Amino acid sequence: MMNFPRSFVAIVAFGALVIADADAGSLHRGTNTEPRSLDPHLAVGNSAAIILYDIFTGLMTLDAAGKVVPGVAKSYTVSDDGLVYTFNLRDGAVWSDGSPLTAEDFVYSFRRLLAPQTAARFASQLYPILNAQQVNRGEAPPEALGVLAIDARTLQVTLAQPTAYLPQLMAANAASPVPRHVIETEGRGWTRPGKMVSNGAYVLTEHVPATLIRAAKNDLFFDADNVAIDEVVYYPTENQGTSLSRFRAGELDVILNFPADQIDRIRETMPDVLHITPALGVYYLAPNLKRPPFDDVRVRRALSMAIDRDAIVSRLLPPGTAPATNLVPPVTDGYSGTPADFAEVPLNQRIAQARALLRDAGFGPDTPLTFSLKSDPIE
Repeated sequence: MMNFPRSFVAIVAFGALVIADADAGSLHRGTNTEPRSLDPHLAVGNSAAIILYDIFTGLMTLDAAGKVVPGVAKSYTVSDDGLVYTFNLRDGAVWSDGSPLTAEDFVYSFRRLLAPQTAARFASQLYPILNAQQVNRGEAPPEALGVLAIDARTLQVTLAQPTAYLPQLMAANAASPVPRHVIETEGRGWTRPGKMVSNGAYVLTEHVPATLIRAAKNDLFFDADNVAIDEVVYYPTENQGTSLSRFRAGELDVILNFPADQIDRIRETMPDVLHITPALGVYYLAPNLKRPPFDDVRVRRALSMAIDRDAIVSRLLPPGTAPATNLVPPVTDGYSGTPADFAEVPLNQRIAQARALLRDAGFGPDTPLTFSLKSDPIE
């Protein structure tokens, strides 16, 4: 498989992130696009993710360094065979409207994410859970999902096979709990300001499409005492040049990205506020392995060897993106995998080997390999 990893770049106004006066202050964040949805089960892209991490918290969450730490769950245990995770929820965990947040809310939320009618793009993140894939395909009822509320404060998750990275999955936006009592009353309109109920550090208060999204501190958040900023305002700005200009003018404290051709100037003029952070994501091409010519491993290997990842990374993708020759980003916690066996082979040699593989598979000057390539926009 041909693949190369995604990284995102953020410019952070250092002073705004170390506000001394914790009783006041607004943080103004620039995002790349208007989110398609603020429903954690339907949202797509980094622009939505940075908002959802502020207004929802899963069983696990991320700390300031991006490490996975307890969220709604104060702790968890794992069975000796690695198949059963038991999450112990925090005492007094509540939704932003004061309603109790219980283990049953997670059962409902996981079933909703996997329900075929939800059509959630990231439902597969829960596939390690027993029967999750069958539920998502409509081949098993929701009740077959390996998630059980032992009591109001104890959630048991049974896996199909040991999955050491389950805590990381439980910190993803898609694994966030959603408020059944609001969704069943408001329907699709439950994410509107004044209607949305969440459980994160902030609560949605205003949403002007393509203009701004405003969130205020949630005083009922379990760690509210350590939330230093009272308000966060997000500004969707698709033009990265405009976003950078607004940052330079002091209108934005943080921007999600900037024009790639500006990185040298930024490094020279604003080195203290530039943060390039690898993300746990991969750009890759996904051929249909059941159809010719991609059912032939020689063809797949030849194309993977011939791709010029360095050129793609340097010319087409955001600064800080790195080439990959395996599917798991090397910054993944606990990962110690090895790159593909051709990773250190010079490109011209790889191309020669790729041509030989294609000849063996029946392709050459008189029988060229042709196929269509579809690429979705990056959000």
